[in-house]
Amino acid sequence: MRVSEQSAIQTRTMFLPYLVILPIIALLVSTWTGLWDGRSFLPSSPRQVVFLAVIFENPHIVASTLMWLDREYIHHYKRKLITSVAMIALLCIVVALFFGASGFFVFLYGWTVAHVIRQQIGIGRMMNRQSSNLYEVWAWMVLISSLLIAASLGHPELRISSDLVRVLDITLTISIVINCILAGLLVAQIRRFEGKLYILANILMLVTTAACAASGYPFFAILIPRAIHDITAYIIYTNHDTNRNTSIQHNLIYRYTAAYLPIALICILVSIALASWITFTPTYFASYFAAALAIFHYISESFVWKSTGIHRKSLLFAS
Repeated sequence: MRVSEQSAIQTRTMFLPYLVILPIIALLVSTWTGLWDGRSFLPSSPRQVVFLAVIFENPHIVASTLMWLDREYIHHYKRKLITSVAMIALLCIVVALFFGASGFFVFLYGWTVAHVIRQQIGIGRMMNRQSSNLYEVWAWMVLISSLLIAASLGHPELRISSDLVRVLDITLTISIVINCILAGLLVAQIRRFEGKLYILANILMLVTTAACAASGYPFFAILIPRAIHDITAYIIYTNHDTNRNTSIQHNLIYRYTAAYLPIALICILVSIALASWITFTPTYFASYFAAALAIFHYISESFVWKSTGIHRKSLLFAS
């Protein structure tokens, strides 16, 4: 498919996850806090939010993995995939050997947070369309704050002492203030209006997430970045898959299904169905298979969407 024939993602579409998720969560939290205490009816720990994996986390990971049912992609990235997977597999084995299964899943928990934030920051770079050292500093600060929020949410699992929790909370507060100051400086520096808005959208996501965590709503603190990340990912995947497989069905799944349903719909339905099967299979194998799938997703996503990757040829943003 020629570039002129490809469907393009409108810039305003990338703000849709923020415009949908943040107002709804803010309204729910303010209503429940003002009228009645709804915290007791919500899960209090990340381990209790099982259905998040069904609705959000695993489906978009499966959708990303299904893109690899494409012979050209496998051939192009083969060497990088083998090297990356081998290195990460060795790292995971070392973590599991020294810290056990619980240590491995804590490691994966932190990696997941980093992956979620780095996606939104990476899209921000594309929105800016200008290099900025200040943006890179701010990106690292957002990541640090997000990991601090994750640690505060997961501290019962991490077995952090009460004294250390207080230090964690103070450090998080300071980091949020620094993030807001840096965001203000960036908005003044970045020339493109869309880039300015995306910086503000991400800082609003961070502040809202931290506020939910501090107010005793860990459920919403987990849900906000997770939902924004996954909806954003589906916007990207459906655009890529449609452009890649409309004229010629390079992907094995679309080769047999594209004649019956829109490719974007197939992407969503198949990924949700397979993710549900993985999530509801009550075996250790399923748990570790889901973890392996997530790790593969984090590895591959770190290089396939770079400007030099061939995935980008089928991903188009409106100018």
